[in-house]
Amino acid sequence: MADALRRPAGWCAHHAWWSAALALVLGVTGQILVGALGRGTDPASTGERLGGIVYTAAAWAFVALVLAIATQPLMGSRIGRAFGVSLGALVLTALTLVLALGVALRLASGSYLTLGAIQFWLASGNRILDSGAGDYRGWLVLVLGISLALGVASALVLVRGARRSAARRSPFAGVGPVVAAAILGAGVVVVFSLRNEAFARGMFSSTPMLVFVSSLEGSEGELERVRGGIGAEDELSPPPGPARSEEAAWHDAVAASEGPRPNVILVTLESVGIEHLGFAGYERPTTPELDALAREGLWMRRAWTTATHSNYAQMAILSSLFPRRGSSLDQYERLDYPRFLFHDLFALLGYATATISSQDEQWQGMIDFERTRTPTHFWHSPDWKGPHLDIGSEVVVPDDKTTDGILAWLAEQRGRRWALYANFQATHFPYPLPDDAPRPWKPCEPDPSTFRYLSYPAADRQAAVNRYDNALAFVDAQLGRIRRYLATTGELAHTLFIVTADHGENFLDHEEVTHGKTLYESEARVPLVVSWPGHVPAAVRDEPVSHLDVLPTVVELLGLPPHPSFQGASFLRPGAVAGRGVYLNIQGLRFADALVCWPFKLFEDRTGKRSILFHLEDNPEETLDYTPVYPELAERMRDTLAAQFAAQLAYHDEESTVRDERFQPRMLGCPALP
Repeated sequence: MADALRRPAGWCAHHAWWSAALALVLGVTGQILVGALGRGTDPASTGERLGGIVYTAAAWAFVALVLAIATQPLMGSRIGRAFGVSLGALVLTALTLVLALGVALRLASGSYLTLGAIQFWLASGNRILDSGAGDYRGWLVLVLGISLALGVASALVLVRGARRSAARRSPFAGVGPVVAAAILGAGVVVVFSLRNEAFARGMFSSTPMLVFVSSLEGSEGELERVRGGIGAEDELSPPPGPARSEEAAWHDAVAASEGPRPNVILVTLESVGIEHLGFAGYERPTTPELDALAREGLWMRRAWTTATHSNYAQMAILSSLFPRRGSSLDQYERLDYPRFLFHDLFALLGYATATISSQDEQWQGMIDFERTRTPTHFWHSPDWKGPHLDIGSEVVVPDDKTTDGILAWLAEQRGRRWALYANFQATHFPYPLPDDAPRPWKPCEPDPSTFRYLSYPAADRQAAVNRYDNALAFVDAQLGRIRRYLATTGELAHTLFIVTADHGENFLDHEEVTHGKTLYESEARVPLVVSWPGHVPAAVRDEPVSHLDVLPTVVELLGLPPHPSFQGASFLRPGAVAGRGVYLNIQGLRFADALVCWPFKLFEDRTGKRSILFHLEDNPEETLDYTPVYPELAERMRDTLAAQFAAQLAYHDEESTVRDERFQPRMLGCPALP
């Protein structure tokens, strides 16, 4: 070994040694930076981080060795050597870029780079790319500069190996030691990982390259892994969905129904959790209109979204379908499963229907999900010809202009029954308002150089909260305009009014800002108010409910049976949803799933490779892991969550034919609680 190290290395060994050394240096540097400057939680140990660095270095050495062997026959000519050196340097530059981007994103947002994050950005068009280029220009320049500089350095180093090969030295000189070192390093890590599952999880969650590689897992691989992780003794399996043929019987029941037929308005607010609402105890008068609606109607105090990003959450509200259909970001490119939406229901009942939204419904492909064979009035951001407001990912309509459109449409429906879905956007980061909108809480202008969607410093927090509360009050005023119009026309008493939000919002809760990154309560708990004078008694109820339950509840209020496609259940009657689990997920910047069985919440962080059991009554801040206190419950909830999503993945597998025969699987209830 010592003899081999003293000999000048040939092309192959030179390539592999340099690649491994580069990966080691970058890996250690990245971990130092993350430890000193990183945001968010990262429970990985030093040993797990080092294991990830060694594993990454061994992988880089292997890739380099394969490339070197493939290009070795070209070393006899100057052009061939130039090609081999260029190819090797290009591959190392690409690997460096992925690693550096991962570290930079981890420093900026608390999350490493994943395939889902790339898909999320690329599918957002120029809006989010332009925003990122502006807000994070410094990061991008630094990352690209480092990657290019190291690419040039790699080329210079590889030239030496190519020259030695040209001088007819053995191209494989020194290969033995590098192969032995790579096998030894990777072998130790692999053996240790196989013997210690927690070590493997920590390693694959704390090293940028391994996080990215693990995000490449396809639905088939995840399905196999999830099924393998379910305890054999439980044999859990959600009930299959009803047969597609049952839809005909449902249509017969609808035709025979003589239930009440109120007007219906379903309003989804953007990024509104329960912490900033007056009726939920907030000290500021941000929501007087919504407070009044909650006093008059039913407030479901424990309601959760299905996902903490809009493109999943809003579609679940409109369809009562859980948005977990694969292992990667779902942009509704595949719509080969049955769905029955809000406007489908009411068009069938003879209502005039409409979707009027401040947002661009093309975001992440939502419009493809919303478009069914049922004609409906559809108006969203691209249809507004006046000034828009920039929220980074898209441009939106000022909510007062959307309200103008809503009132105009309602005026056209006088004498007809109508059903309206409305979406307001002012409370989306960065909480923009028209210039003439009231701003009662100040200061409300954070430092523009640091106020960003992925992160902002604690010094900006109060200005961010003030800015958000101003936006929330502006949105609430739009609800007031609609209610006053309906009161003036005499329709309010005959209108079923439902208000919820797609998800909540973080203001440095758990060191996170905005949304779409966690399933903590600040992001996952949402308001849910149902008002219909004389039909829905005023009450505050605590049964855990989900966005999946909104449409089934509406259907029961109309005196109809639930549509067989719905995965939720009506919460109209007290106790009707007792024992049901509430399922949550995110698939974008991060990947995670959760199951709420009140007062417990199991959080499965697929990106972070960790599992946590929270007790939402004893520790509402979600800072403590109760798994050691309730190990059996944690395991049962983990198995329940895995079984539900295994059924979802199997149903939506591209090769599956069950979609032609059945609706989606039903949702599993909670295991017995202590």
